[in-house]
Amino acid sequence: MLEIDGGVKVNNIQEIASYGADVFVSGSGIFGTANYQETIDQMRQELTIL
Repeated sequence: MLEIDGGVKVNNIQEIASYGADVFVSGSGIFGTANYQETIDQMRQELTIL
């Protein structure tokens, strides 16, 4: 298990996962957006592309 904590956002979660990360901690990447659920859904979608 490899966890990345910090700096995880919609525009980089796929790249982070490609390096082997499988646990993601995203504070401002989620809570700094207008719609938390939409952001989480977008992150999940990015991870299905791998």
